[in-house]
Amino acid sequence: MTSANNYYAQIPCLKHIYLEDSWVLGVIEKDNSIEFKLDAVLTEGHPEYHPPKPNEQYCYKRVILRLNNCSEVAWLERSFRRNTDASGEVDYGNIHYFNAEADILHVSGGWGELRLNCKDISLIAV
Repeated sequence: MTSANNYYAQIPCLKHIYLEDSWVLGVIEKDNSIEFKLDAVLTEGHPEYHPPKPNEQYCYKRVILRLNNCSEVAWLERSFRRNTDASGEVDYGNIHYFNAEADILHVSGGWGELRLNCKDISLIAV
């Protein structure tokens, strides 16, 4: 694994998403997939980008980041530390690290840390 996040260059659906400041609202583990419910930061190149709303730093959009056709799922840590914002909404921090090398992903944040083999990654609007 390299030491830097490389998702935006290697995974087309994440090209205009900034995961490091996106909020993880939930993580759902299924038979062969992991889903992250996100309040995702859209960068200016994203087709749905708009200037940030008042009192917001970024343009946000609710999405599901789905890691499909996964195998060899290894939870290195499960912490799920809950944070509550001023409006009362709960989140589990950000995705601090998302690195892809071939089909191997290493993903970590305030919710925990995963290493898995994943064949398909998609982003679905909520």
